[in-house]
Amino acid sequence: VYWLREPFRKYEYHFTTDAPEQMDLIAGQARAKLAGEKDWKTYDAGQSFKVAGKSSFDIAVDSGLAEYLCTFLP
Repeated sequence: VYWLREPFRKYEYHFTTDAPEQMDLIAGQARAKLAGEKDWKTYDAGQSFKVAGKSSFDIAVDSGLAEYLCTFLP
């Protein structure tokens, strides 16, 4: 299991995945939209979402700073 902790600044990002991932929001607030989904979901610190391998997702921070912890799942 590997993890990466990074801050997001106000912006919209697009990521692709090789392996399945769990994204844990540890500070701030962000919106995320998984590949194939129509609607964005809002996540606050303490919440998480999973992303399938060989997929993608968009994540946006509307104000301030958000920090996440990315764990690569088996």
